[in-house]
Amino acid sequence: MPVIVFLVESPLSQRDYERFGIAFLSERFDVRVIDLTPIIKPHFWAEYSAIAHHFDGYVAASDVSEVAGILPQGERFFVVDMLSDCFEATSVRRLCRERGAILIVVQGGLLPVPRLRSELWHAIRRFEVAKIVVGGMRQALRVVKDRTRRRAATEPHADIVFLGGLAGRRRIAANSPSRLIPAQSFDYDIYLALEGSSPSLEWPLDYAVFLDEDMVYHSDYLYVGIGPPATAEEYYPAMCRFFALYEEITNRKIIIAAHPRTNHDRQREFFASFDYVVGDTARLVQHASDVLLHQSTSCGFAVLWHKPMLFLTMPALKRSPVYLWVNLRCDVLGAARVNVEDSGWILRRTIESRRIDATRYETYKVDFLKYPGSPELPLWEIIADAVDH
Repeated sequence: MPVIVFLVESPLSQRDYERFGIAFLSERFDVRVIDLTPIIKPHFWAEYSAIAHHFDGYVAASDVSEVAGILPQGERFFVVDMLSDCFEATSVRRLCRERGAILIVVQGGLLPVPRLRSELWHAIRRFEVAKIVVGGMRQALRVVKDRTRRRAATEPHADIVFLGGLAGRRRIAANSPSRLIPAQSFDYDIYLALEGSSPSLEWPLDYAVFLDEDMVYHSDYLYVGIGPPATAEEYYPAMCRFFALYEEITNRKIIIAAHPRTNHDRQREFFASFDYVVGDTARLVQHASDVLLHQSTSCGFAVLWHKPMLFLTMPALKRSPVYLWVNLRCDVLGAARVNVEDSGWILRRTIESRRIDATRYETYKVDFLKYPGSPELPLWEIIADAVDH
């Protein structure tokens, strides 16, 4: 049986196990997952190792040399590379190449990327003197270290790239030696699975869904090494006030679509006045009248089901990169944007002006969600068919 090895650098959650199609692939392949989080992000592993979903093929490696004992020897095998660009990841890629692996990259989560000029201008505007002296120097050292690592290591190229959209093809050099195969995003897989499904009988008949991002306590802040964009005192009262006004203006209920990696008891308490649903984000979007969000990657579901979006900002977010990403997604999709702390009449005017830009939605779909002409099949079926021949 052919072997497929996943290389990951964040503890493999139950959600990842399902998104990566491991149960399906296990019918045709010997599937293994090598979790390099203890090596690449040891501080994150120390905090979140408990979320790892263990199955027979899962191993958390504590040293690069340990990986050598896990990889197959003397047989053809495939490696799905989900690692970032760092020294440790490069060492593992080289080891895989030495063992004769066929390296695969899956563009399952493509997103719009801000221009460097926009990022630099935003950074200049948001840094205060104290931040420049303390935080700015720390950030500068991190960037220098990262770029030094990138120059010091020559990355093995992928043998096969499964394209998630036209943007993915544009990001690959024209002279790339990789074999490029049209495919789609993880979100499109969920969309295919849910087409034709019904809403829950427990949900209101007419509602708006808010795509919660755990803006204050998200685990990614520890993973990346940054602070949250807002405090709980700044964020939650402003959001709840806006939700109450939205319900009054539209006569439509708010449902909070829980972030998959948050403390749900804590979030329920903060959003106590509103319905809170765990583990059903895509279906909530599918049957919603409106989609409210900051910068959630789940905006792709709103695109696929042609739902109007309302992007939410607040003064507290202006000092963080979140504000840049909110504006970028909003502009790319031609959607309405609102400051949740605006007065009632401004909120009413903005809410009533929301609309769908069908042309931009279609462009977003083919750029980031589904490569034009790719099969209407689950992503991992496309991958299995392409490599198992």
